[in-house]
Amino acid sequence: MSWEDADVVFSFCAVFDDYLMRRMAEKSLELKKDSVFITSSRPLPPEVVATHWEVVSAFKINGLFGLMSNNGRSSGDNDDLMFVDVMYLHKKL
Repeated sequence: MSWEDADVVFSFCAVFDDYLMRRMAEKSLELKKDSVFITSSRPLPPEVVATHWEVVSAFKINGLFGLMSNNGRSSGDNDDLMFVDVMYLHKKL
């Protein structure tokens, strides 16, 4: 599948190993100039994308693993399912 026409790509890559991160970064090189790539937990590997992408922002999010119901409110006691992650916003040069 080609990524050439994508404007925005999001990857929740919190559990990706280094190999998968490198492969995804290589695939990201197909994206056009000014595209946006958002990754979780870690930025795209600089050894692959150093001259092609820049991190323009990094920010923390709070999340919840588990089922939701009741108009988006938690369906029970989910304190153990809460997590904090960092999102990296990259811009294609």
